[in-house]
Amino acid sequence: MDVTNTRVEILRVFNEVMERTLGITGHYSMQSDPRANRKTVFHLRLYRKREIARFLQRINTIKLTDLKRQHVYNWLSL
Repeated sequence: MDVTNTRVEILRVFNEVMERTLGITGHYSMQSDPRANRKTVFHLRLYRKREIARFLQRINTIKLTDLKRQHVYNWLSL
């Protein structure tokens, strides 16, 4: 799972809240684009199934349509 923003400070706050409330620690990565007028993009990622499951059980997201939600739950049950 991936949370993306151009401001790493926002992701750090989000990660701290996840650590304190859910016991989940995300991993950071960075993506630069050499083209003009492009900002560096930072990613906060969750890789483990149990962490993704814990996040989705407690946090609602508008990004998951019913079909996507079913795919995610099928993947988590493997």
